[in-house]
Amino acid sequence: MNQNYVAPDVCVIEMDPEVYIHNIKELRVSTGDQVKICAVMKADAYGYGIEVMMDSIVKSGVEYISAIDNCEFRIMNKWFKEHNINHVRLIRIAPATKEELIESMINNWDVEEVRGSLEQAQYFSKIITEFLSKYISKLRVPWEEWILEKSLKSNLLINHQSKSVREYDAPPNDEIATRTYVDIFQNFIFQLTLEPTIIKHVANSAALVKKKYIQFDMVRAGSIAYGEDKDQFQDPRGVIKSIFHKWRTTVVIIQRDVPPNSPIGYNGIQKTRSDRESKQPPLELVMIMDSLNMVILTTILFQLEEKDSLLLVKLL
Repeated sequence: MNQNYVAPDVCVIEMDPEVYIHNIKELRVSTGDQVKICAVMKADAYGYGIEVMMDSIVKSGVEYISAIDNCEFRIMNKWFKEHNINHVRLIRIAPATKEELIESMINNWDVEEVRGSLEQAQYFSKIITEFLSKYISKLRVPWEEWILEKSLKSNLLINHQSKSVREYDAPPNDEIATRTYVDIFQNFIFQLTLEPTIIKHVANSAALVKKKYIQFDMVRAGSIAYGEDKDQFQDPRGVIKSIFHKWRTTVVIIQRDVPPNSPIGYNGIQKTRSDRESKQPPLELVMIMDSLNMVILTTILFQLEEKDSLLLVKLL
């Protein structure tokens, strides 16, 4: 036999799902009952599969469960129907492609954001710019003047420099820098007229216990819920346990096909529109869906061509 041949084998992770329930309850002590918790499954990252954890995650009492792509949405939605679960919401926390967005709208799946390659940013920017230009041209006024006028009366903000606020944008444990980013976020959302059902949150698991002022409407329970990445800030009371007992495997080598731009990798479906190196696009399309009212709020942030202005458009 070829000495370079590696026979496939089974990789087994031994874990205690009840520990997950324990950890979420302990994290709830830190957040209080008014802050919602979104469970970030990290199924692919830890290699155990989604179905294994669904029962324990639902029993833990979280209000939201996250998905990184529509494949996970389908699995979770099927499990919900089979177990008659309707009190927990599913929310996508990774960028969606246009095709996935359409599928999500049809199935009433919550999509937090759409952010893709530079080509996607230019694509959406061009469509929105052309739409506004054609519409406003009927008013026989320069569209820049129309936007500026409307910005004083509605949720159209012009010349407002902003960025996505995440706790890890600041240096680790830098109170001043973190406060600065949170203040930017607060100043931005205070200028908006948001529906009561809109969930405001910082996209970082560390917001759970590190800093109370980061806990807005919701926090994400990621690796900390599995007992990973603990430190004196993440687990100040020393009550978080590891969900994993041990690894048991005889695998010599595991090869993974990690998709481009995948936040977790492995089996997650993440696609870019070109083979060039991905760049942070000047666009964020944030679509927050409601299962009863369909689209509650759609905000489109894009950078106008050859300008420094950032435009936010509210569409109902």
